[in-house]
Amino acid sequence: MSAPAPSPGDRPGGPGTPRPPRPLERLLERLLRNDRNGDTVLGDLAQGHRLSEQRSGRPAAHLWYARQVLSLVLHRLAEGRTVDGRAPATLGERVAHELAAATRGMARRPGFTAAVSGVLALAIAASTAAFSVTVGTFEAARGWREAERTVVVWPEEGQSLGQLGVLQEESQVFEALGAWVAQPAVMALPEGGETTSAVLLSPSLFDALAAAPVLGRGLTEEDGRVGAEPVMVMGQGLWTRAFGADPATVGRVVEVNGVARRVVGVMPRGAEHPVAGAELWVPLAMDPFDPDFWPRRDYTAAGVVQRGVSLEAARQDLVRVFGILAARFPFFYRPDWGQDATVVLAGERSWRGVATPLLLLLAGTALLLLVAAIDVGNLVLARALERDSELKVRAAVGASRGQVVQQIWIEALLRAALAGGLGWLGGRALAGLVPRLFPEGTLVVTAGASAPQVLGFVAGVTVLAWTLMAAIPTLHFLGSTRRGLGRGERARAPGALVVAQAGLAMVLLVTAGLLLRTVWSLSTVELGFRPASVTAVPVSPRGEEFGPGRMALLRDQLSERLARAAGVEAAGWISAVPLLDPVATTPVNLEERPGEVAVAPRVLQVVADEGALAALGIEVVQGRAFTPLDRTDTEPVVLVSRAMAAALWPGDDPLGRRVAVDPHAWDRFLTVVGVVEDVRWAGLTVQPGSVFYLSPRQQPATAMTLVARAPTGGGAVAQAVRAGLAELAPAVPAGGAREMDAVVRDAQGAARVLMGLLGALAAAATLLGALGLYGVLAGWVAGRRPEIGVRLALGASPGRLALGVLRTGAALTAVGVVVGSVGGAYAGRAVGSLLYGVSTLDPLAFGLPAVVLVATALLAAAVPAVRAAAVDPARALAEK
Repeated sequence: MSAPAPSPGDRPGGPGTPRPPRPLERLLERLLRNDRNGDTVLGDLAQGHRLSEQRSGRPAAHLWYARQVLSLVLHRLAEGRTVDGRAPATLGERVAHELAAATRGMARRPGFTAAVSGVLALAIAASTAAFSVTVGTFEAARGWREAERTVVVWPEEGQSLGQLGVLQEESQVFEALGAWVAQPAVMALPEGGETTSAVLLSPSLFDALAAAPVLGRGLTEEDGRVGAEPVMVMGQGLWTRAFGADPATVGRVVEVNGVARRVVGVMPRGAEHPVAGAELWVPLAMDPFDPDFWPRRDYTAAGVVQRGVSLEAARQDLVRVFGILAARFPFFYRPDWGQDATVVLAGERSWRGVATPLLLLLAGTALLLLVAAIDVGNLVLARALERDSELKVRAAVGASRGQVVQQIWIEALLRAALAGGLGWLGGRALAGLVPRLFPEGTLVVTAGASAPQVLGFVAGVTVLAWTLMAAIPTLHFLGSTRRGLGRGERARAPGALVVAQAGLAMVLLVTAGLLLRTVWSLSTVELGFRPASVTAVPVSPRGEEFGPGRMALLRDQLSERLARAAGVEAAGWISAVPLLDPVATTPVNLEERPGEVAVAPRVLQVVADEGALAALGIEVVQGRAFTPLDRTDTEPVVLVSRAMAAALWPGDDPLGRRVAVDPHAWDRFLTVVGVVEDVRWAGLTVQPGSVFYLSPRQQPATAMTLVARAPTGGGAVAQAVRAGLAELAPAVPAGGAREMDAVVRDAQGAARVLMGLLGALAAAATLLGALGLYGVLAGWVAGRRPEIGVRLALGASPGRLALGVLRTGAALTAVGVVVGSVGGAYAGRAVGSLLYGVSTLDPLAFGLPAVVLVATALLAAAVPAVRAAAVDPARALAEK
């Protein structure tokens, strides 16, 4: 105490005398109740409080007094007594005492605490992020009110509204049946156009969505009637962004893509169904007089089946209806058309493309968690071996075995709680990053697990980690107090943990290696086009005022603007972008071998001008490309791919041949003027098929994509396109710009994403395994210093001792590699559907990880080996 002490027993406190805070004084009285000098201490502190108040004021005096009381409380706890001087008697008092002791122990060993908590926090964060994304994605896919009955009809084939009409008329198993298609949208606002994503949706399917409007109403059957007032439902994000969340927006008329639509409702945040990123829902009208009613086949058909109807029964009914359609229009459909039709749950269609990588990611983080837990087990066991004497002394001086075990578990609890808290924070950050790694356009990949779900998961993982950290030293202590623990037993348990770590790391490395080989194989696939420096910007107008004639003029004007833009080498228009857009198929009729539409061979149809072919680098290998002279008033011409030429005219020259490709004009023949290189349209693993190309000057089209090769970057291209549209046709929307390099990377899909994620997990597991091996060998060397000293004194070579340590580390890791190779073989089967161009037992994918693990083990063992060789025999013998 810094204040001068009054005479014993003098406790100032008369009327008007400044007094310490009464609650703190009562606590101090209780603290010193059984102390012989209690009254003296109380008087000293009271006098010190009075002098402090005179010098510095009352707040400073109160603070000084509180520090003195806290110091005495901590000192009392450190002595193993309660605040009133008694030994802890109740369970609560003992737990509080052990918590205080454990906290001091953690503070005394910050390195050990940081290692244990940091390793666990890393693993908990990774597994929490994987859990949040997996659960969130599966939950988001259940965006339908009755997910177990909502299905997608034949998802492999796009449907036309005409086909949908026949399904609605003839099907006997659906309560509701409709379709949707996504499209970009430009919403005209006073401050400028707002570009967003819209979905044309049958009102019956809007009713089937799980989310309901938070303001206004949804789409009704009346909204989908031909001639009804154009309406739309807006997403809450767009409503907030564009209208400041003004409730008066409902009922307001807003121009979208040149059509004035009334806002009738607002959907809640996160209700992006059935299209990812949708912010506008527009009713889909079934207009038989629409020229696209039958030809346009990019709609997704879906419906709600009746209760009790199985998916197989729905599929059989679908096949029956498609048989009716083929019989009704035999000129256009093969007799067996629709026999391979399928029905899948709508939610399954949403997540089946990402289900495998997400589940494998979850499994990978679980393996990392196991590796981390084993690493922590190694650290804790090594610490337990160091504390072996301490724990036995505590038991010898009267502490019961239960009290010692209680101390072990409370210390582990604090470290696990710290790791759990850090892991939860890290998991939240990682969960926001993982969805960004998946290809753009992948449906509903989101970290959307609820807070209670995430907290429950973190709590469960933390409890498991706590159990492991406490159980290992507990079992060791109980065994060592019953009998002496031999040196062999002290070494075998950590060694087994090292083997397990190496095996789990091997599984992760093998899986990542197989996926790396797959990505390499996909990167060497011949694409048929050159993606570097190419940007694609879709331009998709809707509405009668944007007919083919006006759009042709608009395209020419935009092409001229881009041709004058700095850095643009080539630009043009195409109906589908390779690896990005679905390509329509159509029958083909050969002039020399005419046939019926229903049985004619079917080929892919692409509309592209000469600028698009040049921008994409699709080479003309024979004949010529399109030119500006190919117009509607000249001879109709067509380009064909190598595969189509080989399939239809094997061994013959295709130039000059005449084909018809329009089922409605089966005798309107076009002349083949060129052959172009095969292009992979459907995917990197799908072999190129037969494709023919039409010129947009001879084949009018409305929705097309501008592709431009510009080494200066895609941002300038997108900006030039939007600026041109804003000036020439403000109501025409431009979709999001895509870099073709990114499209190709995204086409590698789940294999690329999972390769990166599992590669990171494998690297972390390898590092943790190396740390665990280092800890084991370092502890082994430290524990055998006397023995090493004796051997050195008897003439043993330091090099041989170091080599023995290295051999021990390599042997433990080699056993783990063998065990992990078996697990890697099973892991290869699990990712088999993602592999391409590589065997599940690829020697390189197994051999390289084995070399990496053994080399890492030797590096980790090097420091303990050097320490063993550097032991001083005299000092080691003295320690003995």
